[in-house]
Amino acid sequence: MTTITESNMKATVKGNKLIIEIDLTKDQGLSQSGKSINVLSTKMFENITGTNLSIKANIIRKPNTDRLGNPILTEAAAVEQLQLES
Repeated sequence: MTTITESNMKATVKGNKLIIEIDLTKDQGLSQSGKSINVLSTKMFENITGTNLSIKANIIRKPNTDRLGNPILTEAAAVEQLQLES
């Protein structure tokens, strides 16, 4: 078993499987364009110690979603949705 830990990502090799764990409660702020929130960006390839493998990852979420990707309604959107349901 070999492991790499980069900010909020942990990549572990167990046998013939690469297991990646990412803490979704953390983020690295808005993307450069401001269109998404960076949950994880390794920015460059990271070597997985003890293997000939490298990993590069970018995980993003939309700004109007919670940390699990569920939509967050603004007050105006909630009122509009209630009006449509009536």
